[in-house]
Parts: sequence; C-alpha cells; structure tokens
Amino acid sequence: MANENITLPIVKRGNYKDIVLKTKYKRNGVVMELDDEDRPIVIQQGIKKDNYIIVEKIDVEGYEKDGQYGKSYAWKVMYENEEVSFWLNGKSAEKDNKSLIDCGGMGTKVKISLTKEGKYKVDTLHFEKVE
Repeated sequence: MANENITLPIVKRGNYKDIVLKTKYKRNGVVMELDDEDRPIVIQQGIKKDNYIIVEKIDVEGYEKDGQYGKSYAWKVMYENEEVSFWLNGKSAEKDNKSLIDCGGMGTKVKISLTKEGKYKVDTLHFEKVE
C-alpha cells in the first residue's frame, strides 16, 4: 500500500502553520480549474496516492467544528520538527477523526497514508500507529 515517506509543504497562515492531507485544488464554485494541459491546478499539495507521512500527536482528539458541509476536526501534531495543524473534513471526517483518536494519545506517532478507492477514485485516508 503506502510505500514512500514524503514531505508535505508547511504553510504559515498568521500565527499558525498547517499542512493538508488531501490535495487542495483551485475551484470556480464546484468546478475544478485546469491549466493549459488540462490538469487540475494545485493550491496546496497533500499526500499522494500510495505515499505517507509520519506525525506525532499533540492533541488527544480533534477540535470539532460544525460547518456548512457538516463536522470538521482540527488536529495539532508535530511534523518535520514543527508544530502544525490540519483539518479532517468532508464525508469521511467523523470516521477519520475516530481512526486518529484510536491510534493512541498524546505523543503517539501515526503513519497517515492515502489511497484512491471506489468507482470514483475518492481520496481515502488511513491512520496507523507506528510502534
């Protein structure tokens, strides 16, 4: 499954530093914008298919927020020797949040990987405790 440890860009936003787990694309409403070669324009790179990152949990559970599209969860972790945050959102947010909680408490190292699953090749996150 996930076979290469990659480094994600850390983006500074005010006092916060963040990463994204699923790649963010430029959109015009719900339609993805394309470049001159008809490829989606990437705003912030996330984990690519069959790759992974390793984080160390700072939070025991994600900070829950109700939004326009349902629940989202903000997490603080150590990544590449920096304290960063990321959001779990979308249809799988509650399941992903529970999976990350189940990996262990503060200080636990977690391998986060991504696969594309189902008929529409949906980005699916996987969380695994690192021994």
